[in-house]
Amino acid sequence: MRARVALGAALLLSLCVKAAWAREAPPIDSSAFDVQAEELLRRSGFEVRRERQRFGTVVHGRSGACVVLVADYPPHGTLRQVLGIAARGVAPLRYAWRGSLSEDAPKLLPLLDFYVWREASRLGLRPARHPITAVALSPGCPPSRIDWHGLASV
Repeated sequence: MRARVALGAALLLSLCVKAAWAREAPPIDSSAFDVQAEELLRRSGFEVRRERQRFGTVVHGRSGACVVLVADYPPHGTLRQVLGIAARGVAPLRYAWRGSLSEDAPKLLPLLDFYVWREASRLGLRPARHPITAVALSPGCPPSRIDWHGLASV
């Protein structure tokens, strides 16, 4: 019984401390991602343009036969279908997170990372954000052409 009371008191105390110090979580600043994505593609030799959509911004790159589409992908996975439609003319989506490119969107680790970022931001800290990058690469474009580590943190 004492252990339950102590645990309850510890939980209550931790919530009070959090409520006293916490601020509203800042919104994700996708414009910082967009600028970094543009710079990364330009450094890789692409002509770049931004396309503003209702759901966010898509960055397009073109260099000869190589066409690239890049967008900030939310850790909750809510834009998979919409981004898939935007990428339809290029190629199926792939996902880059912390420099690794995969066929499937990473889920657990990026979501945990996002929650840590959000809670640290509420406490007034400014940790780096590690976005998931939705990527479509045309068949004439090798994935190794782009250094995906360049979008590993914003």
